[in-house]
Amino acid sequence: EQEETDQELGIRSLRFKNGVTVHLKSMDSRKDQVLAQLTLAGGEIQETADNRGITNAAASVLNQPASARLSSIDIRDLMTGVNVKVGGNAGRDAVTVRIGGSTKDLETGLQLTYLILTGGRLESSAMELWRQLQLQAITERKSNLHENLFDGFRELLYGGDPRVKPLAAEQVKAISLESAQAWLDGLLGAAPLEAAGANRAEDDLIGR
Repeated sequence: EQEETDQELGIRSLRFKNGVTVHLKSMDSRKDQVLAQLTLAGGEIQETADNRGITNAAASVLNQPASARLSSIDIRDLMTGVNVKVGGNAGRDAVTVRIGGSTKDLETGLQLTYLILTGGRLESSAMELWRQLQLQAITERKSNLHENLFDGFRELLYGGDPRVKPLAAEQVKAISLESAQAWLDGLLGAAPLEAAGANRAEDDLIGR
């Protein structure tokens, strides 16, 4: 384990032998609240024209978490009354998981995060919702002048790179539950992980 501190910013960084990097900052405000963010490198930047959008589809597990043993309904029932939220999204070069809520419920939030990272399972209902939302966005985009102008600019700027092109309806429909799950498994199993947390009780966050 290696540790260093940026005195000016008050950020403490730890690098563990397993490759995980953690950044922590002590906060005086909202002392009973904790904010944590986990970043898994990769994802969209690894896509091709053939599987464009698959990272975004796989990341839907972050907002409807499930595992081989627990359905999303089971997890929702278990989280009832717990003052912590877990969610996230896919970006250009990383998938981000966010944990926020009460310090006393942090452990429950971290347990759910661990469940997702070690055995997250995409449900067919999550995939169908993702597909419907993407197709709706594509339809709305066609009549949006600003978005069409931006698409032209992006095409010019990135030289037609398929990884930055807007999703097409055909690409959305081509992503199956099985292929998205396989992509998720590969991402969770191989992506470098970096964590950041803001909380008064730094050592408590590390310990948990």
